[in-house]
Amino acid sequence: QRLVCAVAGLRDPSAEAGDARLIPGLPAALVAEREPLRGEYRTWAGPVLVDADRVRPRADVRTLAEALARVPVLTDRLAGVLDEPDPGALPQLPAALVRSSVAGEVLVSGSARADLARLEAVCRAAELLLGKGEPGLEGGAGPVVGAGTVHARGRALRQAGAVRQQGAYARETAGPFGGAAPVPWSPEPGRHPQALHWWSVLVRRLGVDADVAVSRLDTVGGGAVFHAEVQVQGRTTTGGALGTAVEASADDAVAFAALSAVVRVQAAADAPPARHLVTPSGASASLVRPEATAPWEDAGWTTAWLAESAAREPELQKALTALTGWSPQPWQPPADAHADVRALCSALRQCGFSVLSARPRHRTHPTLSEGSR
Repeated sequence: QRLVCAVAGLRDPSAEAGDARLIPGLPAALVAEREPLRGEYRTWAGPVLVDADRVRPRADVRTLAEALARVPVLTDRLAGVLDEPDPGALPQLPAALVRSSVAGEVLVSGSARADLARLEAVCRAAELLLGKGEPGLEGGAGPVVGAGTVHARGRALRQAGAVRQQGAYARETAGPFGGAAPVPWSPEPGRHPQALHWWSVLVRRLGVDADVAVSRLDTVGGGAVFHAEVQVQGRTTTGGALGTAVEASADDAVAFAALSAVVRVQAAADAPPARHLVTPSGASASLVRPEATAPWEDAGWTTAWLAESAAREPELQKALTALTGWSPQPWQPPADAHADVRALCSALRQCGFSVLSARPRHRTHPTLSEGSR
């Protein structure tokens, strides 16, 4: 049918499918199944079209709704390139957890909502698969994936900022870095509702004997970045950091660090043994628009909180760029990359996702956990 229409100069019949699941501007493929017998159009996120006159640059994803609409395309069981994150029987409160498979390994992702957890899972799964296509990469040193340039930059810069903060404690002050200053923080009235909420969930509901250390990282230009690290005390766990965050305010940093800790505690108790654990950051807030907030939603609601954080994101990214002396650049698969890596990179860009290079790490810096991504 499509071939006949093309020869006759008629419009592509897939455009008349009337399926809201099809992404405008992306090619559609008619997929037929034998059992049960059926056929339907699905958005095709395969390699870039060969015909140069048919290749059109894809616009970046700019909103959370656009990003979430493309997750089913990338994870379609027949035409997709990634495994679909699924909550299954995992708990959805107090934090929402989803799981997927990456090269035969289990990945668990958590966030304040299941849709945000699914987006984080897709980005991290893509990073792991793309990183395997570049020789010499270890741990989190591979490319950084985001739903559009702003989201990807936020993820990459937060990762670099956390590593730079570790250098501050090691008294590495070369470059435009002014040092780290401790910031007192306690769950008292006047703090942001989300910081108080997730801290209360961690300490009271989950019973974790935790403490939080907050520091302000200053650049010579005067920009401020806040780093929070939730640490465990007593016998609740084996020790070490449960959650970290790099954000534009102390309350945001504590909120995301505490939320990350909640995800980690829940995953340890209720999720199957996972090779990869993905915890949230404020980078996803850059996709939230103020108009998405309902009139009755105040700062205690997740959407309103993320919209507030989105307003601070441009200045945070500017400060992180000054702090690290580095700006993320587009990533390209190496010349000898496997065909699957090239196909995945192409599919991500066809869907408006961005793939950026991570900041090269100094050998003396400790390896950053996935949670800060």
